[in-house]
Amino acid sequence: MIVVSRVSSGALGLIILGALACGSVSATQNINAKLLSKSVVYLYRGDEKGEVYADQLLGTGFLVSVPLVSDPKHAYLLLVTARHVIDPAWNHCPDSQPATLYVRYNKKNYDPKSGESGVDYGKIPLTKGDVPTWIHPKESEADVAVMLLDGRTVDENADAVSIPISDFATDEEAQQKGSTDPIVSVGLLLSYPGVKRNYPVFKFGYISTKPDELVPSQCVKDGAPNLLRLWLLSINLLPGTSGSPIFFSPEGANGASLGGGRAMLMGLQSTSFSGADVSGMTPVQYIFEAIESLNLRGADLYRGLPQNKPSGTR
Repeated sequence: MIVVSRVSSGALGLIILGALACGSVSATQNINAKLLSKSVVYLYRGDEKGEVYADQLLGTGFLVSVPLVSDPKHAYLLLVTARHVIDPAWNHCPDSQPATLYVRYNKKNYDPKSGESGVDYGKIPLTKGDVPTWIHPKESEADVAVMLLDGRTVDENADAVSIPISDFATDEEAQQKGSTDPIVSVGLLLSYPGVKRNYPVFKFGYISTKPDELVPSQCVKDGAPNLLRLWLLSINLLPGTSGSPIFFSPEGANGASLGGGRAMLMGLQSTSFSGADVSGMTPVQYIFEAIESLNLRGADLYRGLPQNKPSGTR
């Protein structure tokens, strides 16, 4: 499997906006929505023969790139989602275990006037023999799954960009964030994923609380609870957005100049609590931990602004 792809110019600095022209200031959220939406893909069930079950949406995933130390213009390409999306048994869900995952993405070369579909699907077997093709963090309570993708295929066919791992919050940055800090999520709208194109939807809210203890989450009403490592968010996230990326989104001209800090990945959606307008996010540290566990040869796992990176570090 080809897992190293050339990083496009649009992939770097995905969520960090550049300086505003003429020094103007506006109270807008510091997120590049167009590029961020291109990092999100939809996940479907299907069979091993190539048939996609278009009526069986599983959830949302997003693309992450990890550059090589020796050649930063090339990177490993990863798919990140919530573990319960592809491993329902782990979450005490009654759904059958999918053997094959299909990633739906927007085609790169698409003419809306042609009448043809602007989406295509990539097939990902979830096991090879009896061995899973994906990995999860060592903490069994962390709702994260990560897998390597064929970066060459994505480069050639998909209108997609990836979230660079440098845009992940560091442990220190995540620790500093707390109640009332603004966040934004982008994921699948279950009732309207789009017919000819993917149309990810943005939702906005705030960090509510960061429990020190495990939080019970149920797959179905009256089902057995699964105890998870979660932050609670004041945001109403819906089914279908499980596995979607969630970012700290400082307001202002460029965040840092107004004391807001940099925009960065904070985690992924794991669950929502019906009737409470509260959702649960798996913190970014567990996504990073799963990526570390892949032991990607020559990978540069630096997190932070590129200009702050110490020379010779990984």
